[in-house]
Amino acid sequence: MKRCVNAANVQKERLIRYEGDRPFGKDAIDVVEFAEIKSRFNNGFKSSLKYVIFCEKRDNLAGCAPQTVSGFFNVNPDIAIAYSDSAPDEGNLSLGFFRPDWSPHYFLDSFYTGGFFAVRTELLNLVETSELKLDGTPLSDAARLFYALSRISGGFSVNKSCKTCKVGHIPYILYLEDFKKDALRYKKTAKEVFEEFLPKVRDPRVSAIILSKDHPELVKKCVETLFTCSTGVELEIILTDNGSNEANRKITEDFCRKNRIKYIYEPCEFNFSHLCNLSAKEASGDYFLFCNDDIEFTGKDTVYELARSASLEFTGEAGLKLLYPDSDRIQHAGISNVLSGPMHKLQFYHDNVEYNFGRNSSSIDVMAVTAACVMISRDKFLEAGRFPENLKVAFNDVALGFSLHKLGYYNVCRNDLSCIHKESQTRGNDSLDVSKISRLIDERNLLYGMFPEYRGGFDPYLSPVTDKSTLDTGIVTAFATEPGEISKAAPGLSPQLLNVANSGRNDETLFLGMEYFGAESDYINGGSKDKYIVRGYAFVTGFDNCAMKKSLLFARVDGSALYEVKLFDVYRPDVARNAFGQTNVSLSGFEASFDTQTIPAGSYKVLIFLKDSCSRLVQLRDTGRRFEKTE
Repeated sequence: MKRCVNAANVQKERLIRYEGDRPFGKDAIDVVEFAEIKSRFNNGFKSSLKYVIFCEKRDNLAGCAPQTVSGFFNVNPDIAIAYSDSAPDEGNLSLGFFRPDWSPHYFLDSFYTGGFFAVRTELLNLVETSELKLDGTPLSDAARLFYALSRISGGFSVNKSCKTCKVGHIPYILYLEDFKKDALRYKKTAKEVFEEFLPKVRDPRVSAIILSKDHPELVKKCVETLFTCSTGVELEIILTDNGSNEANRKITEDFCRKNRIKYIYEPCEFNFSHLCNLSAKEASGDYFLFCNDDIEFTGKDTVYELARSASLEFTGEAGLKLLYPDSDRIQHAGISNVLSGPMHKLQFYHDNVEYNFGRNSSSIDVMAVTAACVMISRDKFLEAGRFPENLKVAFNDVALGFSLHKLGYYNVCRNDLSCIHKESQTRGNDSLDVSKISRLIDERNLLYGMFPEYRGGFDPYLSPVTDKSTLDTGIVTAFATEPGEISKAAPGLSPQLLNVANSGRNDETLFLGMEYFGAESDYINGGSKDKYIVRGYAFVTGFDNCAMKKSLLFARVDGSALYEVKLFDVYRPDVARNAFGQTNVSLSGFEASFDTQTIPAGSYKVLIFLKDSCSRLVQLRDTGRRFEKTE
């Protein structure tokens, strides 16, 4: 009998951490190999048992699989069909495939459920055998059966109030398979079996909405590539200009006239949401393609494929992979919602390698996609309430994605498609501007004020074992500190640093990523409002970061006092992977938990201070955070 693989067995290795106890049941379960599916359905499926496990090989079942399946269905009466996690063997859990919750786009693209699923026997009685088109090919038959069962269970319908979908994920390793080796096999099966279920869209009417100001050269490249990549699409282009100077306005206006582009000149403060909503009112298409002027399209069918995805009943919005110019580095592959807020998946990673079993080359379900290039049907855009105009610059696209998710739609990032994104050419780098950092923080707080239930890392498309406390550069199992284990620090008065803090110094060579700064109650359920948690990373570019001591400085705005919170080091290989050419950046992580009651009332600016233990180098930077404490 195989030993059951679960979180408790490997907690010492800190690879997997599930919450709660595994539910065990005692029901006997029918086990059917994929190769037996056709024969079992020849005269209508019959079984005297309550549940059935379908798997590629019986011998690959974990010993506890039947009891876990029984227990899972018993405590989840609304779930009719479910899949589990898997690993190559009991000694290679780090290579396991820890699946997301139900993801219909990912399933149709990759058959990600793999070599195991379980179902209530009563559901099998609802399947019309003639409609399955079983041909005796084991994997093909399994894919067709799972598709039919998940469709009956609401897996390809709008999931209103999260109650209509009866497809579940059992978050335990119940099957032993080398998914990395088998992923291509599953994907090939998906392409062969599911293509017929994906509808074609006949000449979709697409309104491309582009915002621009003082960048006629970017507009020209964007529009030219857009025309090239819109085969099979009835295309309308609307360009909205929020205040180009006279010379650039004339260049842009002439270009639009020659190319039959609707030009809207609306001088105003930049408000992405307002400008997009204004443009949408002028659009006549059934689908809206919102894109930045610094996008260059690639692939002749890209716009059509986005419209095809957006046309599916259960799709909210459809985005795609964005790459940095003259590079194979990823800028966007969907948006995850982690503890520190919305993050681009796989940002800065090379695209010549497959990550997480092909996530950077597959259609994947996500919480949101960037509005730098996103397709959505007119009806769903209006149903979601358009872009929220109180979010002027950042997180408006995330808010749209969250709204669609709340309505029961599944947002998709088509990572089999890609465009070039010349990010920051139009607005600059926000991380170098304190006022922009403050605005970013304010808008993130607004976002979670609108969607409080999504605060704290809610993201069903990330496995429960994902480490959500670090950058979402990949699906990484939790390996380091997790919420509730943050190291404690005691703030202390630091007169010796007061002059440094009041000097106005702001070193741009100090690269800072402040991932969380706020009350423990907003980070951990049941946390205290008086305790603060800070997490992030900081390093000095062009310098060896092996011996940097880090502190957070709370400096009174009036310059009268300063309090120091010494930060604890956290190993951050995820940051090192993104910091090209920098030295010992894996040592750049920091964290601390401290009691704010030890800091007197007042208004404080919050600075990060780095001091090298081996030299006299000191670095100081304003984090953009502000701390207010009343009596």
